[in-house]
Amino acid sequence: DEAYRLAPNDALTLTLSSGALVLARRLEEADRRLERALALDPGLAYAWVRRGWMSAYLGDSETAIRELSTALHLMPFEPLRHLSFIGMGCAHFAAGRYDRAVRWVESGVGSSPGSFWAQRIAVAAAAQMGARSDARRMCRQLMRKDPDLTVAEARQAWPFTPDFMSRLAEGLEIAGLPRN
Repeated sequence: DEAYRLAPNDALTLTLSSGALVLARRLEEADRRLERALALDPGLAYAWVRRGWMSAYLGDSETAIRELSTALHLMPFEPLRHLSFIGMGCAHFAAGRYDRAVRWVESGVGSSPGSFWAQRIAVAAAAQMGARSDARRMCRQLMRKDPDLTVAEARQAWPFTPDFMSRLAEGLEIAGLPRN
């Protein structure tokens, strides 16, 4: 809020503060700041990344994919390209296209291994599409990086729709992640 107060006409500040608002679960306000950021600078790739994630959080998978594609066109190289890949995976997961979700998330994590947190989506997607042995193997790999992760914690990580989070939790349980 302080950053916004100090720089209400700076597109990057608006974009970054919208990310903080998402973490605080203030999605409507975050959405408004993203819209303003893109009105001020429609070529700001990171604003398109955040815009795509916002659409995914709100359950609009097709719009999320379009917005993340825009970000990828504006940003042909890292450092934030992997976030678009992971966001694409989330949008495909939301739409029930689990095979695509796995591929996009794995591409994102592969290009930025520190983003292993996103592997939760790939694990759940593999389980949801019936590839249980792959899902269990992927889950074991994830648990080596995040040994305290539980389904309950994963359910609280993101502000996706309740349906998304239920399918995520179900997939993670199928893959063998502990509930609590």
